[in-house]
Amino acid sequence: MNGSRPPDGLVRRLFRIFERPPSVPDAVELEIRHHIETRAELLVETEGVSEDEALREAERRFGDVARVRREMEGGEHRHRRARERSRVARQTVDDVRFALRALRKSPGFAGVAVLTLALGIGLNTAIFSVVKGVLLDPLPYPDAGRLVWGESEFGASRGAAVSPPDYLDYRESATSFEYLGGRRGGGSYTLTGFDAPEIVRGQSVTAELLDAFGRVPLLGRSFTRDDELEGARAVVLSHAFWQSRFGGDPDVVGRTLSLDDEPWEVVGVMPAGFATLGEADFWRPIPLHTGSNLVRRFHNLRLVGRLRPGVTLEGAQAELDLIAARLEREYPESNATWRLVIQPLREFVVGPVRTGLEILWGAVALVLLIVCANVANLLLARGTGRRTEIAVRTALGASRGRIVRLLLTESLALAGLGCVAGVGLAVLGVRLLRAIEPGTLPRIEQIGLDGWGLAFAIGVSLLTGLVFGLLPALAAARPDLTRALKAGGRGGSGVSGRVRGALVVGEVALSFVLLIGAGLLLRSFARLVSVDPGFRTEGAVTASLSLPAARFEGEADVLSFDEALETRLEAFPGVSAVGFTSQLPLAGPGNDTYMAVPGRHQLGTETQFNAQIRSASRGFFEAMGIPLLRGRAFTEADRAGAPPVVIVNRPFVETIFPDEDPVGRRLLIDLGEPLETEVIGVVGGVHEFGLGDPPPMTAYFPLAQATVWNQQVVIRTSGDPASVVAALPELVGRIDPLQPVGSVATYESLLGRSVARPRFQALLLGLFAAVALTLAVVGIYGVLSYLVARRSREVGIRIALGATRPRVIGLIVRRGLGLAGAGLAIGALAALGLTRFMESLLYGVTATDGWTFAGVAALLGLTSLAACYLPARRAAGVDPTTTLRQE
Repeated sequence: MNGSRPPDGLVRRLFRIFERPPSVPDAVELEIRHHIETRAELLVETEGVSEDEALREAERRFGDVARVRREMEGGEHRHRRARERSRVARQTVDDVRFALRALRKSPGFAGVAVLTLALGIGLNTAIFSVVKGVLLDPLPYPDAGRLVWGESEFGASRGAAVSPPDYLDYRESATSFEYLGGRRGGGSYTLTGFDAPEIVRGQSVTAELLDAFGRVPLLGRSFTRDDELEGARAVVLSHAFWQSRFGGDPDVVGRTLSLDDEPWEVVGVMPAGFATLGEADFWRPIPLHTGSNLVRRFHNLRLVGRLRPGVTLEGAQAELDLIAARLEREYPESNATWRLVIQPLREFVVGPVRTGLEILWGAVALVLLIVCANVANLLLARGTGRRTEIAVRTALGASRGRIVRLLLTESLALAGLGCVAGVGLAVLGVRLLRAIEPGTLPRIEQIGLDGWGLAFAIGVSLLTGLVFGLLPALAAARPDLTRALKAGGRGGSGVSGRVRGALVVGEVALSFVLLIGAGLLLRSFARLVSVDPGFRTEGAVTASLSLPAARFEGEADVLSFDEALETRLEAFPGVSAVGFTSQLPLAGPGNDTYMAVPGRHQLGTETQFNAQIRSASRGFFEAMGIPLLRGRAFTEADRAGAPPVVIVNRPFVETIFPDEDPVGRRLLIDLGEPLETEVIGVVGGVHEFGLGDPPPMTAYFPLAQATVWNQQVVIRTSGDPASVVAALPELVGRIDPLQPVGSVATYESLLGRSVARPRFQALLLGLFAAVALTLAVVGIYGVLSYLVARRSREVGIRIALGATRPRVIGLIVRRGLGLAGAGLAIGALAALGLTRFMESLLYGVTATDGWTFAGVAALLGLTSLAACYLPARRAAGVDPTTTLRQE
């Protein structure tokens, strides 16, 4: 080679400087050839070999060309991808900085947008936290998915309890369960031995119930089957009761607790937070082998079972059906058509509130959509003012994708700020919900904003940022450069205006759906609270008494106490009547038994019927304000030893004696043994279980003939009930210093608690609907204000040509009402389809109630008219001379 001229390869490489950069494979190939040619040139100069031989030797020494080519191509690709990622990251950081600067320059726009987003994100996150805590989170027990709830089904009826003898047969025969336990409703007990006597809550359970829940006692042991024998006195304490009464004493096991003046041995303490589907201070075993627990016709147990690993719900149910069929063959008089039905325990707990929560979650999702539409409208309006900026960027070479990314970054920055504020609102919202929730939601005390709630808020923020930002970004990224640069940002896009109008139509439609839902719940609640409960609540005070059988040894002692308390209460100023009963309306699950009319029905056969039973004193009906319709009330003559008598209510007569006078008729009542009684009177029907449930058939026994130790007292006052509430414990203490009083309250508060859930649902959905209505009205106002600003030249020309003020106002108002009308039509169709999911929550109102639809349409129409009028009045005040001069 001649050193006076550059080698041919070098010349070629110099010319490549001016060529288009090669692709990655070409660049790699050039680099490899460069290495080989350079080494070949060196071999020619140093070793004097020929060029062909030097080239072959250089290739041999270079090694595996294919492997090197693959490695270099991969490395080059990685370097280029890294450079591209770095470039995109730098651009993204620059876009975020620019977006924050732009928002800082428009504090009014940014503030409105962020607050609107915070409202939507905060509401959704708060309701998600509630839904997650109640519906989605597993129950707080080990392997909660294996827990089942068991109730009886007989004929077409479901939800009845299980008799103790049937339970024992199921427990002994079923192999699908690791544990199968039973429970009864909570009872009241008098606790003594501490500072002062008090009424505490206890729950009667079978030996395996606590084990079925899978929680090991913190101290001591759980129950055994020996504790179910007669005379056993074992008790397991709740953690809270152990802390409050024994100060967390670790040596509490083996100590004695005095309940109803009887000693009970503490055998265990459950861990903190443990509950058996109901609040209880302690648990005591049910003596399954004595007394009424031996009667197969008496159903008073609800079951909780833990399935064995690998056993399905269907498999366990099939085994229970086989056992039920065997029991029906062996005991046809008590078990005909009866079977045990199980379902997941979680479904039993959350099932009653599932529909209501899902509707509330759907409502806040609609609110979020309205929020997105509102913010999108704001961005479209802002984009109109930024047309010049976008046009300049486009003229300088910015691609459409680059502009869309810039605008989306601004939208996501808004969403991020809304997320921060929304999380704060969600925390406050969850706390507020926990404070105002009336105690109808299970596990409400465990609900809070956790990591999942935070992740949900972030996800919703990103989604909303894309939803409300994409359409304005795409609209702004197609500017008419000539028009935009000449106009200097004045005027507006017709496409943008049509999009904004469509968004407002959507807002109105969604608001209509929410308002219909809220209106239906409010009308349903109004119908519910207007129901006559069958008794008078005003001026009535209630309280519970648990008279220990160890101290009140017989019926005579109980009646003597009741008479002494009645005498003292009737002497209290303002008290007009006093009554005692085994259970007050709206205050318990009920107590029923089988009955028959001699000559027409027969106990133990399909001809028998079922009715509620209550014990009542002679002053009970007057104290409750329950009217006597026929016959007589209880008197002093209806005492123990006298012929048994009974008073029935109107639903009883309408069902059993529809065309005859029931007074003087005989009834057979199954109380373990058939009891024949005489009907002496008829009283009005009472809503025992809720205002939405019809009054059940009920029979009342005189308290002197059917004495109960756990009693409810009702006091009718003509003055301030609060004075009786305050004085009642003292009046009871004068008769028996060891007797406490529990659950003292006015009957109006008891009635209020019975309608707490529908009131809470109506309140929340009404609040969401009000937010939606406000946003929709703001949207209409914003669109018309934008329309007036964009068409100011047209309005000025119209006025200059003689258009009157009413004509200009009508022009703008018609435009706004046209949007609202379209939204109303779409919303009405959507509401007709969606409200059917609310039918289970309604009382006395159909899901397509015409009055509700008409009222909501009128409300939206009037508010839309108000939102249209303000921009229209401003348009009518345009000065044509000034407007035309500016144009």
